[in-house]
Amino acid sequence: MLYPKGKTISVFVLLTLKVLVVYGQELPVKAGKILDLCYQFKFNSADSLMSAYFADQKSGEEVELYMLKANILWWKIISGINDKPTKLTYYQTLTMAEKYFEKEKDKGNSHLYKGISLYGYMARMDGLNKNYLKAFFRINNCLNYLEKSFGAESKYPFFYLSSGLYNYHIVVTAKQYPVLAPYLYLYPKGDKSKGIEYLQIASKSPNKYLSTEGHYFLMKLYLEEKKYALALINVNELLQRFPQNAIFLYYKFSILLKSVNTKEANLASIQLMNQLQNNQQINSVQIKHFEHLIEEDNKKFNKPKR
Repeated sequence: MLYPKGKTISVFVLLTLKVLVVYGQELPVKAGKILDLCYQFKFNSADSLMSAYFADQKSGEEVELYMLKANILWWKIISGINDKPTKLTYYQTLTMAEKYFEKEKDKGNSHLYKGISLYGYMARMDGLNKNYLKAFFRINNCLNYLEKSFGAESKYPFFYLSSGLYNYHIVVTAKQYPVLAPYLYLYPKGDKSKGIEYLQIASKSPNKYLSTEGHYFLMKLYLEEKKYALALINVNELLQRFPQNAIFLYYKFSILLKSVNTKEANLASIQLMNQLQNNQQINSVQIKHFEHLIEEDNKKFNKPKR
């Protein structure tokens, strides 16, 4: 999702799958509660509930619980709490998830999806920390699981999200960074149209979380393509579900600003800051983070004409 300044090369963005892992009997309920709290920017509540889940964990839930904890930490990082201790805890949490993941005996679709998610998470953080060699190996691990999942989308709908992201970004990355073409040639060929189609299928899923992530990534790619009207449709859908989500509000502000809807963008930025200031589970670091993002965007896109 959103990350402050210092854009990582798109080959890492291929695998930034902010996805939900929901397996087992009780875990879908637990995962849903945690994700709802994260989407609502109630991170303190999410932390408390996560502690309760760990205290009452059952055998076989370890991978999912550690990845849920990592998900909370990632939301904190992208909302401005991106200090070294938080990022270290995030990485250590994923390392614990990997430890249990390697012991799993069931190698079915749920295992594949966990592998895609886990190594996508790890590659993303390695890339952002400029540990490119580590990121390279994480990407290879992620792609191994991705390749095995291709063609199984109708059987396991969350693959529509991962396959959609891969098909879209492998094509876009090759065009944006021709120097990477020889490297990308080693991997399965992508299909940009199919990627968008799969993300649209994900966005229409009856599963609230798969649908939310589908709309999020459609919003992102339409924003990058400067298709602002389509980006706005998707971000409005996200905000209809989670009106207090500062990330979604920031993106609405950004979309409106870039499409020269200055007045509406200003209203969106005011709404964003009001939400943050009225949220008792948000601290001053996070508020300053979004203030800085808004200030920088306004400087960039509201330059006086000469």
